Amino acid sequence: MLIKLSQVLEDLREDHRNLALLLDLLEAESEHVDGDDEPDFELLHDIMQYMTVYSDAVHHPREDLVYEAMREHSAELAADLE
Repeated sequence: MLIKLSQVLEDLREDHRNLALLLDLLEAESEHVDGDDEPDFELLHDIMQYMTVYSDAVHHPREDLVYEAMREHSAELAADLE
């Protein structure tokens, strides 16, 4: 299977947009921790689990593909990426 680098980059952009939305949601929900309202701990757990599990399983391997392509393209870049 041939993976197009342009698709990997678009997927990474989408990941970053989604993670930004999750961070906004996490921030909004965390404001309830010190307030009178009880935060939705299940939601907080789900956000944190998604951010850690998805990042390790999908996002970081995609980034590794970009780094690999950069290394193959330029020896100068390879040294800085290690």
